[in-house]
Formats: sequence, structure tokens, C-alpha cells
Amino acid sequence: MLKSHVPTFVLAALMAASAAAQTPYVDDRSDPDAVVTSYFNALSSHDYPRAWSYWHENERPPFDAFADGHGDIERIEIRTGEVFAEGAAGSVWWQVPVVARATTLSGTEMITAGCMILSQPRPELVDTPPYAPIAIRGGELLPADGDFDEITVTCEP
Repeated sequence: MLKSHVPTFVLAALMAASAAAQTPYVDDRSDPDAVVTSYFNALSSHDYPRAWSYWHENERPPFDAFADGHGDIERIEIRTGEVFAEGAAGSVWWQVPVVARATTLSGTEMITAGCMILSQPRPELVDTPPYAPIAIRGGELLPADGDFDEITVTCEP
């Protein structure tokens, strides 16, 4: 009797495709909270080109390294908190508090928390193309202990 063996990487790809198919598409760049939500939606959907596009062009890591660094994630759930904003020299900068729960393809769960930094040139000052949408400029999410629904993050200047 012949046994069928499906390589692990094929199973992982099928599982990732299944998770991506179940994640509703969200691409909203209207405010910093929406950009962060859309970014994690893209990661959860395994839509790495879209996730990468939320980063400011000067802050983007090389695409292949970015995609490879997120390849074992099956899904990500996030909560955001009160957004802190400040203006500087023709731009608006925001800090968005984020608590994220990532589940890997193997079922391991990790909770991280921190602040994401976003910016945009003041729209009223842009009178010629190209138009620059709100973009992620940086931030750091670190491993967090506690219940996902109870962890709080406060971002300050």
C-alpha cells in the first residue's frame, strides 16, 4: 500500500492560504489607527506587499526580509489605544498604542505591546503630486505578559 506524504512546507502554505481567505480585506489610510489596523490585517492575510506598503518609503526594510520575517504567522489580532498626536515642521506625527496577539502556523501564541509611530505631511500644505498618505515610520512591539484583553499601553512624546 502506498502512503501519501505532503511536505510540511506545502501544508504550511495551504494553512496560510486558508487563513488569508478567512480574513476580511481592510485597507483604510484615513487616520493613524486605521493604518495600523490595515497593516496588521495585511499581515494576517499574508498580503505582504500591502503590509510593506504601509511603511514610509524611507523606513521600509528590504521586501524579501520583511516577508520572510512574517511568514510563519497564521493570524494577528490587535487592540489599539488612545492615539497621541503632535505637529512638527509641516508634518503630523502620531503614536499609536498597540497590543498584538500573533498565532503562528504551529499554533504558538505570542502577545506583544508597544507604540507604533506614524507620520504624514500636513495635507493642507500639499498642492502638487505626489500625495503622501499616512505612513508607518517605526515603533517597537515587545513581548508582553498578561491577558490580551487587559494589557494597556500608553504612548507619550
